[in-house]
Amino acid sequence: MSENNNDILQQPEENSSPAKETKKQSKFSQLSVGKKAGMIVAVIAVIVILVGGIYCGVTEQSPVQAINTAFGANNDKLIGNWESDANPGFSAYVFNEDGTCDQYVLTAVFHWDYEVKGNKLSMVNKTTSKENVYRITVSGDKLTMTLIVQDDVEVDNGDTLAYNKVEELHQKTLTDVLQNMKQSEDTTSE
Repeated sequence: MSENNNDILQQPEENSSPAKETKKQSKFSQLSVGKKAGMIVAVIAVIVILVGGIYCGVTEQSPVQAINTAFGANNDKLIGNWESDANPGFSAYVFNEDGTCDQYVLTAVFHWDYEVKGNKLSMVNKTTSKENVYRITVSGDKLTMTLIVQDDVEVDNGDTLAYNKVEELHQKTLTDVLQNMKQSEDTTSE
């Protein structure tokens, strides 16, 4: 550019004084495009962190659990057959797409309606109308359930149970359990 063009660019408008022109320009408008973009990204990041922190606090889950919940609904992952990891054949759940669930303890069956919100599984017994609430994680073929409300009453230090996803349940009868106990006693007494 020539000196004449620079002089034109630097000259204030006829009706404004240099002091007014300086006041009109904000500090933000004087920043480079790169600095403006960096500030905008930083503000967005702070907002996301604050909202995420509030969400994690309200839903009582870690940021990792919140991200897993956000990018893969636990409800869809929960559907299917789940057998106890510690006691296969003794305890199991079958979660159906329609929001119903069957809980098996040996061959006894309890019917529930369920709903998943974030990392919380709410189950209402169809017979008693009592509610149990669990904090859950579903990771691949593993389901972990920690009891936080039992029969409408909050629970401190609720049990944490682990279940494995299975194609088919293999529930034991009471006779099977008694025979296993007898066999266990026979081997320890020898």
